[in-house]
Amino acid sequence: MGNIAEIFLNAEGWDVLVYDEFSDRYLATACPPSHVDYPGETWPRGWRDIDDAIAMVWLERTWGIEASELRVAKAIQLAFEKRQVHPVRDYLKGVSWDGVPRLERWLTTYLGVEDTPYTQAVGASTLRSAVARVLEPGCKVDTMLVLQGQQGVGKSKAIRALCGERWFTDDLAEFGSKDAAEQLLGAWFVEVAELGAMNRSEVERVKSFISREVDRFRPAYGRQVVARPRQCVFIGTTNADTYLRDETGNRRFWPVQVGAVGQLDV
Repeated sequence: MGNIAEIFLNAEGWDVLVYDEFSDRYLATACPPSHVDYPGETWPRGWRDIDDAIAMVWLERTWGIEASELRVAKAIQLAFEKRQVHPVRDYLKGVSWDGVPRLERWLTTYLGVEDTPYTQAVGASTLRSAVARVLEPGCKVDTMLVLQGQQGVGKSKAIRALCGERWFTDDLAEFGSKDAAEQLLGAWFVEVAELGAMNRSEVERVKSFISREVDRFRPAYGRQVVARPRQCVFIGTTNADTYLRDETGNRRFWPVQVGAVGQLDV
């Protein structure tokens, strides 16, 4: 298998195979040599099981090497693991500050939140936590900013603007489930919507879920349990304040009252 792996590592055109650490996916960033006869494909995209079979045929035709699909798949997996990328980390390392202070008052400037020491602190801490989670996956973040405001004011739009559509999700299965853990992969900002509609036990599950530092689950089609340190932060949205039902304390939730969301570039 070593010789086969060397082909996928070093042969011309195969440097398009990368492992995306953020989404935990194998990706082809452009058309690999094995797929030039498949013009209907769109790139970049995730690597699929059928792609291993196509690569197996290419290997035999181009190099005269007959190998099972399993051996080819394992060799390609080695090539993926050798080329690791992290799009969010690369993005953060590529931006530079223009010298204008915004961190402490972004909630006030863009969401119409009252400017107080509290709102400055929770706003800044939320964004610092988002950066920390990418640079140090699994670091402790057990609190959640909560945007309170009337329906249609733009709360979800504001969260999307922080990271762009690509790294945003509001699609979560039942809190604590394997599906919910998998849905966090590739997400930087996660909206926890409609907190006001949850009963007390549901809110407690939210608290427990957002406090985790590592998700452990067995992926679909996987044979082993994997551990994935979290790289995301959570922001709640609600039209009411009745979600604060814990009489013993609600330190994990940082509520702010949204006025009107200003012009944001998503």
